[in-house]
Amino acid sequence: MRAGSTRMGREQAVGAAVAVVALVLAAALAAASPVTALAGASRPVTVMLSYGDNIFAAVPTVAIERGIFLKYGLAVNAFPQPRSQLAVESLVGGSTDFATAVSNRLVFAADAGLPVVAIGLSGYGYVAQLIVPVRDTTTRSMRDLVGKRLGIQVGSGTYAVWVRYLETQGLSPSDFRIVNLDTEVIPSAFEAGQLDAAVLFHPFTSQLTYTGLGRVVLREEDIAGPVQSTYPVYLLTRPQLIQRNPDLVRRFMLAWVEATHWVETHRDEALEIMTDFYQNLGLKLDQRVVGDMLRSARFDRVLVSDVDIRDAQENIARPYLQAGRIRRIPELRNIVDNRFAQEALAQLGLKEPLR
Repeated sequence: MRAGSTRMGREQAVGAAVAVVALVLAAALAAASPVTALAGASRPVTVMLSYGDNIFAAVPTVAIERGIFLKYGLAVNAFPQPRSQLAVESLVGGSTDFATAVSNRLVFAADAGLPVVAIGLSGYGYVAQLIVPVRDTTTRSMRDLVGKRLGIQVGSGTYAVWVRYLETQGLSPSDFRIVNLDTEVIPSAFEAGQLDAAVLFHPFTSQLTYTGLGRVVLREEDIAGPVQSTYPVYLLTRPQLIQRNPDLVRRFMLAWVEATHWVETHRDEALEIMTDFYQNLGLKLDQRVVGDMLRSARFDRVLVSDVDIRDAQENIARPYLQAGRIRRIPELRNIVDNRFAQEALAQLGLKEPLR
């Protein structure tokens, strides 16, 4: 998700600020007392993380804000990105050690043979809805919109799952007058009367519904449910890092799992942290909007499941193959490694679903 009008300059500035805070805290911790035996070093190890600025940023944000990374001897320099593509590029290019990405980016990486491996989840959940103008009081389904103008970001993961949903309804994108727009500009086109409907995600859905411009016809689960889409966000690293420094990956995953569990079991506090997160990005989102975003996401799993893999292959890769965007449907099991997440769960005494 690209949250609001986020721009790269601001993302880098915020990331740098987070990095400075993390290093200052790390130095203070090291000066105050020896790092735990688990850390295995007298000073925290610097780790680079690039992640999407969507609601699934809750996991790394909590890990930083609550000192969970530092607990495991890690000083994490965190850089939020407006697109998963940028996070993956930074990982492949070697400027970061870990990155988060939605399913379509994992599919593209696998198709291109890029050196990435999914070692866990940063949450999951399809977050898009179908919105129509409030003046439209009759539309109840996609079939009611056949032949009408529908705004959506063609080629996105949101679009791919929606295309698969259409198949379950005996429809296809050609049944609509598709208006291909970046998601963040859909609300303005909607308000200008240029669209009869739109498929978009939070916070843009809330932007339309809370201002009285639109109403929800299909909720997230209405679209994702018929195609069994979990829409996971993956935690990625490079195979070389696993081979070279498995202890670092192990410690990072311990912190990641602990933070994921905290988000799932402390939703109200996570809401406060994420509201501040967006404000720090320059996005003054009402807390109820952030609450909608948080409620659409789930954080009760960290292991990549067979259902997640099937979702990526059937609901993302298959539409992309049909559109000629990839050469083949990749075998994603070949780039999934759950060992570190499994070890972390066992060491922390946790089981899925996290409660």
